[in-house]
Amino acid sequence: MKFNGHDVDDQPQALSEFLVSHDVLRAGVAVAVNGDIIPRSQWTTTWLAADAVIEVVTAAAGG
Repeated sequence: MKFNGHDVDDQPQALSEFLVSHDVLRAGVAVAVNGDIIPRSQWTTTWLAADAVIEVVTAAAGG
């Protein structure tokens, strides 16, 4: 798997489990898997394959 551009040694699992294990399961984040944005309502049912590419972005306020 790749996570935010870095190789990670994770086993296939649900997206929500992956986010918990990488401490990014919080408000204000958007997640894409293999280039597709995954709605928060689907995080528990989206399965990550061994070759998944996960990108997490965090909203930031400011100007």
